[in-house]
Amino acid sequence: MERISLEEVFKIAIEIERNGQRFYRNYAEKNDDEKIKEVFNNLADMESDHERAFIEMKNRLVTDYDRIEADTEGLLNAYIKAFAGGYIFTSDDKIVEAGSPDDILKYAIGKEKDSISYYLAVKEFVVGEDNKDKVDRIIKEEMKHIIILSDLIASY
Repeated sequence: MERISLEEVFKIAIEIERNGQRFYRNYAEKNDDEKIKEVFNNLADMESDHERAFIEMKNRLVTDYDRIEADTEGLLNAYIKAFAGGYIFTSDDKIVEAGSPDDILKYAIGKEKDSISYYLAVKEFVVGEDNKDKVDRIIKEEMKHIIILSDLIASY
């Protein structure tokens, strides 16, 4: 199996965050509930912050670590490639048009969980404690997104 580049790992993370932003903004625009609009716009802003963090990490790549070599069994590499198929916040998420608010909130929670799983794998690939700490912070923020969305479901 061909090794995925660390740059590609970050490109996928950046795309996940961009798609998350689009998902949240799109639903905020189509929803009449001001509370949901505010929460989804705030989540979109947070996803934008995550995108910038991953762009910064990608731009600081050290060429010695451009290829993932430590993964002798290829498990992490295969896992990362599986996510490359667009399983997290794809740009064509159709549930926004079809789902009820409850469906959309539960869907968003599932996507946030998927993001956390991906970022836990990404953390295995990044070099340097500074970058690992950034990924940890993003993971914690994604966990907060789940809490925010769960609280929103509970309030209805």
